[in-house]
Parts: sequence; structure tokens; C-alpha cells
Amino acid sequence: MIIGIYLAIITVGCQMKNQNQDRDIIPNSQPHQTVSESESKIVEYTEYLTLIKAGRGVDREKMYSHLTAFIKVGKWQKADKQNWELLLQIWANGAKRMIPPGYGMRLSCKDLERLDKMWSKNSQGKFGYSVQLQIIQELGETPKSIYESIRVNKKYQAWRKFATAVGWQTKPGFDGDFKYEKLNFSRDAPKGHFPATAGYHHEQLARFGSMGTFFSRAEECGI
Repeated sequence: MIIGIYLAIITVGCQMKNQNQDRDIIPNSQPHQTVSESESKIVEYTEYLTLIKAGRGVDREKMYSHLTAFIKVGKWQKADKQNWELLLQIWANGAKRMIPPGYGMRLSCKDLERLDKMWSKNSQGKFGYSVQLQIIQELGETPKSIYESIRVNKKYQAWRKFATAVGWQTKPGFDGDFKYEKLNFSRDAPKGHFPATAGYHHEQLARFGSMGTFFSRAEECGI
């Protein structure tokens, strides 16, 4: 009888152990939630949020996060300048302070698409490279015609049409009395007004030759 009781205890113990093991291997129906890379780098705008200059070893993702923060709250001048610093970082890892005419074709499609989405999404479709390309098309022009009007025939007709449409040029002529500080940095800025930097440096914008090839690259990238 004692032997029978002993065997019964062993049997029950084995059954309980197997049940515990079964519970251990049941898949978790609520997988662990991880924060995505993009979410982890979100930065809220404050008056102390500064422009990040391009340079060797500079964290590009941090530059992107600052750009997004500036755009979201309508700090257009800071956003535009941060956009330019990002272009310099993308172009030559911040080693150069200019993008020569024609070299815009070497910019990464992935980064250009990302920049465009940041602008268009956070401005409710008012700004961005895709918006500017759409305006060029509506004017009956192409990135190539803009480039040629600046660098080939130097008559600037296509350039002036575009610059006037996006509010960069307010008077007749090539320069059109344009100065960077005269850009409209308010929420009333015309459609396609930003980003306004893609040339030598932000004070000169992109009109000195880089604009045409820069837009050609954006078009080539399917933006």
C-alpha cells in the first residue's frame, strides 16, 4: 500500500511538471512593443533647439530630427537652413560648404525623398521638392529648361517664371531684387516657397546653376 501511494505521488508530480513546461512554451499573444528608430529620434521644439551645422562625424539623424521639429512649428528660416546643412552633410559629409553646379545629380535619392516627405507632410502639402516640381510642370517648364535658362542660353526666362511663382523673385530681371532675408518666413509664404536652399550657400539660394540639376535629380529619383 505504501508503494502504491508513493507511485501515485510521483505520477502527480510528473503531470504538474509537464503542465508547467507547456505553459512556458506557449507563444506570447502580446509581443514586446519596441520603439522604432524614427520614433526614438523625435525631438520637441523649444526656443533652445539650435541649428546643427554639417561637419565630419556629425549625427545625421539628429540633424533630421531638428529639421522635423522646426518644420512642425513653422520655424521656416531655421528649417530651411537646417535643410541646407543636411544637403551639405549628404553631399560631402560636411567637408565642403558648397554644392557646385551640376553636382546636385550626385545627391542620394533616399535622402532627397526623406527631405521631401518631411517638408510636404509637416506643411500639409504646401512645401517640399515634390511641390516645387509640380509647380514647374504647371508652368509648362521642366528642370532641364530651368537649367538651360540659367547655364546655357542665360536668358533666365524659365528661371524667372519659377522664381516668381514660388515668391522668390518680386521684380523683373535675373536677380529680381532678391535677398535671402526677404524670403517670407511667415505661415503666409507662397506654395513651394521652401525649401529655398540648394546652391552655393543659403544666402545665394540655388539660382546660380545648381537649381536645374538639383530638380533634375529630384525628378530622376521619382520625387
